[in-house]
Amino acid sequence: IFDHQLHDRNGSSKSYHSSLVNIWGFILYLDYALQDCMAEHQDWRKCKTQVQKFKGCMNTYQNTRKEQLLKQRTSATQSA
Repeated sequence: IFDHQLHDRNGSSKSYHSSLVNIWGFILYLDYALQDCMAEHQDWRKCKTQVQKFKGCMNTYQNTRKEQLLKQRTSATQSA
């Protein structure tokens, strides 16, 4: 969903940080949408669209965070 925003052309960590903030805002928005749907329908099967969007956004965040942590670990190992 936010793949194009995760890194600027230079791979700037500032861009990465602000992208995570954007992703968290979107995650919260999707969480509220999912909660609203569940409150209205009382059946997650009627909220599959919201579930899939939330899942996709969380996967994007988790993969991006994992990538960043691996880069940090690699940088720390190389500078030690």
